[in-house]
Amino acid sequence: MPTYAIIHTGGKQYQVSPGDLLDVEKLPQEVGATVTLEDVRLISGQDGLVMGTPQVSGAAVVAEVRDQLRGPKIVVFKYKAKTRYHKKNGHRQSYTRLLINQILLDGEVKADSEQARLRRPLRPRTEIGAASSQEAQGASPPADALQQQNETPQENVSPSDVPMEEKQTDGA
Repeated sequence: MPTYAIIHTGGKQYQVSPGDLLDVEKLPQEVGATVTLEDVRLISGQDGLVMGTPQVSGAAVVAEVRDQLRGPKIVVFKYKAKTRYHKKNGHRQSYTRLLINQILLDGEVKADSEQARLRRPLRPRTEIGAASSQEAQGASPPADALQQQNETPQENVSPSDVPMEEKQTDGA
């Protein structure tokens, strides 16, 4: 049984779980109707993640339309200084409130081999930055690295880097 899904509707993506109330861009359904959202991008369950490219084939989210409503009024005020130009408009966005009932992965009857092919298990953190974390904990770098560092010749030494005793002076 999937625990959550990421769906795409109205140009936006939403993370949904069964029992969630969700306001999305207006859908042309009546209150009480059942809506099947088939643009599912990701499903997370007890077995791991099933990621789509870009959609998970055969997956769907079943929701019930609870309400058709409008959002708060937004005032759009255009103004140009010193030209006596101003224009005031308002806008209220229409929304559909959905109650998420089920998350289906091809009706929950996918073959195990097909599920295994589509499922990408969560991977543990890689060893990126392992050296910096060892240095932060006080671990010293390997001995061969220190030896190579000490053997490198110093080039491009400026005269200001050489001590006074070693500088040659002209007959004074």
